[in-house]
Amino acid sequence: MCIDEEEDDYEIQYNIKWNTERQKDEYLIDRKGKIHRYLGDLTKNIYSFHHAIARQVLGDDFKGDPLDHLYITLGWVMVGSSVYDCPIIDKEPSQAQIDMLFDLGLYDRLCIHKGDIYPKYKDMI
Repeated sequence: MCIDEEEDDYEIQYNIKWNTERQKDEYLIDRKGKIHRYLGDLTKNIYSFHHAIARQVLGDDFKGDPLDHLYITLGWVMVGSSVYDCPIIDKEPSQAQIDMLFDLGLYDRLCIHKGDIYPKYKDMI
């Protein structure tokens, strides 16, 4: 085995370990309360699971940013971002989303996107 093959094997094993953890922690919740997780190849270096999930849901032929469409246009919840420490939503959550977040123990942490700030949703109702 040459050095390049060893490095490739190490990267694949690292990606599998890291992505398996991310797959559990990073997902989207649709308006009906259904959880959508990444179901693709865990050996790849995936920059954004949320984008990968959105592409998985909408397909490769979707024009525009698939995550913006799910998150902003349709009002899906993003959970487990490496950037945000709380689940976030861009519009008023549906009752099904609230119920799912409550079941997951995440309702009290839900933040709603308001311009450049992300206040806690429960503080706004």
